[in-house]
Amino acid sequence: DLSAFFAGEYSRKLARSALAEAGRSGRWSGEGRGVRLNGDTFPKEFAISPVGDGQFALVERDISESQDLQEQLFQTQRVEGIGQMTGGIIHDFNNLLSAVLGYSQLGLLKLREAILSGPILKRSKKPRSVPLC
Repeated sequence: DLSAFFAGEYSRKLARSALAEAGRSGRWSGEGRGVRLNGDTFPKEFAISPVGDGQFALVERDISESQDLQEQLFQTQRVEGIGQMTGGIIHDFNNLLSAVLGYSQLGLLKLREAILSGPILKRSKKPRSVPLC
């Protein structure tokens, strides 16, 4: 019974469908869940081919490691994408901040010039008519 190789509620239906497709087209392949001896399920890849007289050959491969590596690659790419996006935002913010700092420094220079050449400083340099002590 081929359904023993498929885990899950629809194992018999999937097995019948896979055999029918393999009989019609000469091959069926797909992914499903397998059951380990300890009862745990795991992802696996199946290939079924007819070998004559109503007999079929089944090849299955545990793809747990492959899926784990694929998930790690996806996570790495996602983190890399977030890093690139963050770098772009930081770059744009730095450009804005540079403009603000540049104009602030220019404003401070003009303010200093205004203070040094302004009326307050001129009055403070005039001789006093009343001695302080």
